[in-house]
Amino acid sequence: MNGELLQLITLVAHGNRFLVDPTATPPDPHSLTAFRYDRSVAFDGADDARSWLTAVRERGGARLSLDAEPVDPHLVAFANAGRWWIWTSDGEAWRGEWAVTDPDAPNHRIWTARFRRFEPGAAPVTRVPSAARAGLEQALAKASTFAANYTTGFKEWFDNGSKALHSSRPTFKRHDDLVPDGGYGLAARQVLAAAQAAWVFGGMGSWNDLVFDDDAVAQEYTEVSVRLFGALLDAIVVATNSFDGAVR
Repeated sequence: MNGELLQLITLVAHGNRFLVDPTATPPDPHSLTAFRYDRSVAFDGADDARSWLTAVRERGGARLSLDAEPVDPHLVAFANAGRWWIWTSDGEAWRGEWAVTDPDAPNHRIWTARFRRFEPGAAPVTRVPSAARAGLEQALAKASTFAANYTTGFKEWFDNGSKALHSSRPTFKRHDDLVPDGGYGLAARQVLAAAQAAWVFGGMGSWNDLVFDDDAVAQEYTEVSVRLFGALLDAIVVATNSFDGAVR
């Protein structure tokens, strides 16, 4: 999955776990795998994510939520090209900016992330969980059929996503700490695991790199890609925002 999006999911999920538990300490992003390549994570007005989360709680913020808008799927191979951000329950929107600031870091923490307030131009979109899940399932099936018909090499990715949607024990590849132990039920974990398994959008060698000479096939590829990308975003947003407040 896109690294920026992984970080937003992680911040929202673990941030909510902190906000609902008055005895909890704020999570340290550097201890979470989504931030394994980040040197620092700062917010305007706060030196780090822990300070920002504490400030949100102190002013009465009760919940964080993820929001996103579709873009051309080819753009997400580039830093800062995605349209995804965090809302606080008191109406602030925060968008991240990522930059390579230490390319030779021996521990590979080459990135710096800074979150700034911004105006999205619209209130958060209300998404229906059942519709988002169904949309993802249908988009995965369509993508799998296309991938099989034209030998793209990606059919297994989509099939693994479909399997995760129905798994009794969904897992997150390389990011088993994507969400906290408490607060997320099976349905949310299935959707996030499916989205991670089926995320094919990236740079060289990814689904985005496919080219078809036949105009009709190329058009179908574009339609499948746009539908899949939108379905993935919708499902990820719904699942990330389904934190149920349970503390375990």
